[in-house]
Amino acid sequence: MSGVADPVALNRAGENAQEIAGILRSKGRVENDDTMVAAWGRLGADFWSGGLGLAIGELMELWDQQVGDLVATCRTIGENCTQTAGSYTRTESANEAEMNAVRGSLSDFG
Repeated sequence: MSGVADPVALNRAGENAQEIAGILRSKGRVENDDTMVAAWGRLGADFWSGGLGLAIGELMELWDQQVGDLVATCRTIGENCTQTAGSYTRTESANEAEMNAVRGSLSDFG
């Protein structure tokens, strides 16, 4: 399928993608979770001699990086959807105005 079937729905999808990006940014990152950070801190060298603290720290870093990438992707998708919907709507409005102008000029010859 090609073209835009429903620009309003496409715009809404773009807005929803932006909302998801915001939620992920605020709630999806481990660095924003004080309980998680505190629990990880208790696995550090002062409390634990194993490598679990280091491994979890690396995993938390990777998690936050991937959440950041997902946030960026959601934002890009959202922007693309809303821009496409807006472009489609503007183009269709311009086309309609042009066709109305042509139709109006044809009645002059009738």
